[in-house]
Amino acid sequence: MSGQNTLKNFCNECDKSTNHTVLAQHDWHSDPNDYSYAQYHKLVKCLGCDSVSLRIEDHEIESAYQISDDEWVVPQTITTFPKKLQNHKKIDNDYLIPQLVRNIYNEVLLTLQEDAKILSSLGLRACIESVCNHLEITGGNLAIRINKLTTAGYISKKDAERLHAIRFMGNDSAHEIKAPKEDSLKIALEIVEHLLKSVFILPEQANGYLDTIIDQYQLFETLLEKHLSNFKTGDEYPLYHFFEKDWRRVQDCISSFQTELIENINNSNFALLEVGKKDINKKGDEIQHFIIKKHEVTE
Repeated sequence: MSGQNTLKNFCNECDKSTNHTVLAQHDWHSDPNDYSYAQYHKLVKCLGCDSVSLRIEDHEIESAYQISDDEWVVPQTITTFPKKLQNHKKIDNDYLIPQLVRNIYNEVLLTLQEDAKILSSLGLRACIESVCNHLEITGGNLAIRINKLTTAGYISKKDAERLHAIRFMGNDSAHEIKAPKEDSLKIALEIVEHLLKSVFILPEQANGYLDTIIDQYQLFETLLEKHLSNFKTGDEYPLYHFFEKDWRRVQDCISSFQTELIENINNSNFALLEVGKKDINKKGDEIQHFIIKKHEVTE
């Protein structure tokens, strides 16, 4: 049967409870002589965004209780399809997360929306494991690998402490078949999402927009090539002169970068520079110079 009555229902698109119109309804009642129970299937449409969903109401008539002389309350459970993890916003730009890690993250969201607490706990732990695998962080157990995430500079010590808490929760679910509390899972999900954003998403978003520290040689070489275009053939300077203001982005790793750069020059793998003279600065430090060997002018 159909009807035009309205009710409050959670809307997946609006991500909150909104007014809905009941487009159609089907009722089912159990045999009251057996167990008094009713189920209502309602096709509802959000009055805000017009999205349509299925609302199923389970009414436990047998468990009704009285709250006043003429008023009874019937306990009911409401489920809306398609299901969605309520009051949660999925990570934006999740395509920046590696495929395997992203798959596990999405499966965790599915288990959470199905209220599968033990599987959700195990999935969150597996998400941390998959991040370590992708970053090639090795160790005999997850505790060691989480600590290595800190020493490798991917996360802070406080972040590691929170990841250890998720490890404990996952271990309890795996070994004691202990389901964590709903609030604990919500916080654990936020922690794992913070890990994914910090390791995979924010570095990509910041690249090109913020002057981030460079700790990979290939990025150093790319930035060096960009700056060499501002100089002419025969110019001879230390590296900091070529980088100008961007020197602050590479100076933390400059010793290893310069060593690899010289190796590449000597092996003819970097053709824009040749190794020049060495100076001694006021502090007595040896300063290596480099000579612009090739400069292509673009019109």
